Parts: sequence; structure tokens; C-alpha cells
Amino acid sequence: FCQSRLTMMRFALAALCSWWGTSFVLHTGASTRSTVVATSSTWDAMYDELSRYRSEHGTADAVLGNALGRWCQTQRRLRSEGKLGEDRVARLEALEFSWEAPSQATVRDDEWHDVIARFRAYVAEHGDGQVPKKFKRDPALGGWVAAVRRKGKVGFSEQQAADLSAAGFEWISQRRCGSQFMLSFRELRDHVSAGGTTEQLVDTPLGTWCAAQRRAFAKGLLVPERIDYLRSLDPAFFADDEPSPSSPSEEQENDTSFVHVN
Repeated sequence: FCQSRLTMMRFALAALCSWWGTSFVLHTGASTRSTVVATSSTWDAMYDELSRYRSEHGTADAVLGNALGRWCQTQRRLRSEGKLGEDRVARLEALEFSWEAPSQATVRDDEWHDVIARFRAYVAEHGDGQVPKKFKRDPALGGWVAAVRRKGKVGFSEQQAADLSAAGFEWISQRRCGSQFMLSFRELRDHVSAGGTTEQLVDTPLGTWCAAQRRAFAKGLLVPERIDYLRSLDPAFFADDEPSPSSPSEEQENDTSFVHVN
């Protein structure tokens, strides 16, 4: 019975690794046997799906929120860790695949005029500046809009602020992200917009959440996007909290214990 369960677990793990395009080696305690899962066919299948996505949407940067988007994120991580073969890197680059996730876009001066032009085109077509963060046709534009909002109005030169205003940029997103961080952030934003301060939130659930963000920042566990969001409300939000030199691991970034209000 135990051997049967071990076999079932082995196949389940193999299937999972195969789906993601990774591999694993299973060592048994009774012998030196190992099982290596070949995943080339699965990787090729996901690559073909990405190729079809590019043909349909004009970009190989599939947005997060589905299996293909998560697979793309995995390829970026594997490459950054030096674990993605050169042949696979070359094949992805042939599709003009971006090694920086669109959702992690930053505001760069050398791309300013190009992105402003793309933003204007979006407004002309849709009638508003509410570019989805996961905009399939131009995911980099969606990431850029989110990055501009995180940076805040005070983070731009007078000319850039004028460009944004003339283009119809909307500083408040009407799209309601359901993550706990964004729910609490919006609650804090409304409080600050009404003239409130974080000092007034002591002994409240929102005050507890703010304190948790500061602790996470001090430990180096708060991802840059969330730091920018909070500083956009108050540049001194983290005051004298100095982050530790260690960067957050993937597990720490996904750990909700320090970013959610229970």
C-alpha cells in the first residue's frame, strides 16, 4: 500500500512539473534509483500556445491570471536563475518575448514620448484613461500606467505632468483589484484624501495594517510596487524604517501574513 501511494505521488509530482516545464529528480530511501521527468514536449506545447497568443494579440507577453501568463513568468524566473537553456531563450526571443514582466514596468525617461503616444491612442479609442493592468494588446502600457500611479504626481517634472494632463491621464483607477493589499490601500487612500493621517488610525484594523507594512519594509520583505503605492500617499510613510539588505524571496512575497488585514 505504501509503495502504491509513493508511486501515485511520484506520478502526480511528475505531472505538475511537466505542466510547468520544469523537471525533478526523485531519490528513494531504499536505493540510489532516480527518476528524471522529461518535459520537452510540454514546454513545446506551451511555446506553441504562446506563439498563437502573439499572432492574436500582437505580443508574446501573456498577462498573468491564466496558465500561459504564469508559464511566461516561470520562464523569466528560470532565465534569471540561469536555468533556462540557450535554445529556449533564443526561441522566446524570436517571439520578441520580454524578460521583464509588463506588470513590473517602470517609468523611464528614454521611453516617455513613445509610451505617452500609445496612451493617447488608447484614450482616443476607448474614451478614457483606464488602461487595464493586464491589457492584452499592450501589456507594457498597462504596467506603465500602474507604475505612474504608484510614483504619484510629485514624482514627475513639470513638463511630464503637463504631458500626462494633456493626454487625459487618470490618477485613480476605477478598476477594482480584489487583492487584500489593494483593498486596504484603497481604504487608506480614501482616509488620506479626506484629510486624515495614519496617526489617527492607531488601534484600528487599518492602523494595524499600516504597521504591518512598515514592519515588512524594515525587514526588506515588501515588494517595490507596494512601497511605491504607499509612498504615493505619503512620501514619509516609512519614516525612519530602514529596509534590511536582503531582498524578499518568492515565498516571502507570497506570504500574506504581513500584508493583509485579517
